[in-house]
Amino acid sequence: MRNFLRQAYYNYRGLFIWLPWPSYITTVVFGPAFTIIMFALVGRFALGPDVVRPYVLGLVAQYIPFIISASILQCFVLERRFAILSIVYSSRGNREVIFFSRQLFHIPNGFVVVAAGLFFSWLLLDLDFNQVNWIALVLTVLVISLSSCACAAFLGNFFIVFTDWILMYRTFAGVIIVLTGVIIPISSLPAPLAVFSQVLPLTHGLVAFRSTFDGAGVAAILPSLLQELIVGLGYTVLGLVGYHVSEIIAKRRGLVETAA
Repeated sequence: MRNFLRQAYYNYRGLFIWLPWPSYITTVVFGPAFTIIMFALVGRFALGPDVVRPYVLGLVAQYIPFIISASILQCFVLERRFAILSIVYSSRGNREVIFFSRQLFHIPNGFVVVAAGLFFSWLLLDLDFNQVNWIALVLTVLVISLSSCACAAFLGNFFIVFTDWILMYRTFAGVIIVLTGVIIPISSLPAPLAVFSQVLPLTHGLVAFRSTFDGAGVAAILPSLLQELIVGLGYTVLGLVGYHVSEIIAKRRGLVETAA
């Protein structure tokens, strides 16, 4: 456990380029918060104040996978760019420990971005917290953060092998905001897309997230949280398999020695 925590710490310190406080504050706190405000104000103007609340909550929640995936994926990219992959792949270290250590210290980013989004939504949009079940909300943010980490680590395997990672990340971010119920209700999606949305991180967690603001307790949101955890578990299994496969491909193609 000590080795795992040490490895997670050094991975976070060395490869998370937003860690210096000016970058962290502007990117993880103020950036998402003011983007939420901007979209919420547009929604209030276009749709009216009565229907904006679920919209605002969806925007706040979607920043969990948005920030966490960006944080973790940059670690995969920078490992290759800084020629660290050659050291990792030549080591005898446990690959599962390496895989999970990339995720651990990024989980708190999910809480930070939600706290910032909710604070500014309260301050500037008068978001009502009177009925919030805080215990259920904290648990929901944790579950969404875990599934987001698992999905990001799964996608990171592709970033090792393919060089055009920016296009892949932007595609993922677009899919999350469009197909998870943030803006468009799942019931309004075409049937194939509605089915696909069920295996995306956030889809089930968002249902629980919004419900906590209506006072729903842990028991009421438990089915949605279990579904979110199952999605995260699926990405974990696929990610571990993909990590071993990507190592084989990277070694065969010489990608450990090629800058991304």
